[in-house]
Amino acid sequence: MGILDTEVIENQTINLFDLYQVDKPTIVESKTFKGCRLIGPANIVFAGLISIKDTRFEQCDLVCFKLHSNIHTALMFRNVVIMGNSVIHRTTIMVDPGATQNFPRDQFITEVPPAATIEQNRTRQ
Repeated sequence: MGILDTEVIENQTINLFDLYQVDKPTIVESKTFKGCRLIGPANIVFAGLISIKDTRFEQCDLVCFKLHSNIHTALMFRNVVIMGNSVIHRTTIMVDPGATQNFPRDQFITEVPPAATIEQNRTRQ
């Protein structure tokens, strides 16, 4: 049984590079990580419903990308929860403007739109 074969992954160290699939997009979906260490270097794009609680970002770069972007070089984490003193280490983390509130603003290396602008854009769609 592989480390991602269960819905809840607890107290594991995961080398993110080992998750990449050569022949198709790599999607980690509907998982809960509790007390895990997610170790890069790697690129991650977060999509869908994301919950980040009690998680440290060590040596990470956060990037806010424009909506409807095609990203080809990242692991996709979709509809995930990361919690319980987890650590994400040495990754570039890409999020859309609506998800930026789940991440520490001071670690973004790109401009992050103000929350009011994000909400206005949501109501227009």
